[in-house]
Amino acid sequence: MDKLNRRLEELTGKRLRPKKENNRRLRRNIRRIAERKGISYKDAILKFYNVSSYEELDKNLVYSLNKGKAIC
Repeated sequence: MDKLNRRLEELTGKRLRPKKENNRRLRRNIRRIAERKGISYKDAILKFYNVSSYEELDKNLVYSLNKGKAIC
């Protein structure tokens, strides 16, 4: 996996961030969208991924976006 990550970094010219850091950044961005549009965080998740219900989203993604709390 490290070889693959290193190769991707070489090709893209960007450092790949650890998953935890990506999740933190993603949550922060979704919260900003929610604040800007004046909607709830849960609704912002649906808007961000352009789906109508949580059933359409990956369960692991929903779990990680809510810091380990299942919402569906």
